[in-house]
Amino acid sequence: MRKLVAEAAQADTAGNLIIPPGDSAYDKYRAALEIDRNNKDAQDGIARLPARAKELFDKALSDGTPQRARALLDTIRQISPSDAQITPMAERLANVFLDQAEARVREGRRDDAARALDAARELSPVNPRVAPLDARIRALPNAQQG
Repeated sequence: MRKLVAEAAQADTAGNLIIPPGDSAYDKYRAALEIDRNNKDAQDGIARLPARAKELFDKALSDGTPQRARALLDTIRQISPSDAQITPMAERLANVFLDQAEARVREGRRDDAARALDAARELSPVNPRVAPLDARIRALPNAQQG
């Protein structure tokens, strides 16, 4: 029991909140709770995971790794689906992808711009920046260098 909780804490520290399956903090805390559902350390650990995912999400955004941020947003959706911060976080991330798409448009990199736009659209389909950016991307030539 103590070993599971310690392994969960190590996985949490490493940022392995739900991946890899079976060795993640979430899975280790849940395994500990299956043994003793009243274990305070496991209860506290699993309760802290959404806040930890948000912390890592913010770090991923500041580090310029939006794909990592997206994975962390998906983590929150999985372990805390009713979290009120999911929508604002998705909007923030969508805007990062939209900024990335705009930069790729300026560079003439149509395919990369389209991929970033698709990521943004998936996160925030009604974002007012999507349609005008989509039009700009469609206006770019199909051939892409770089």
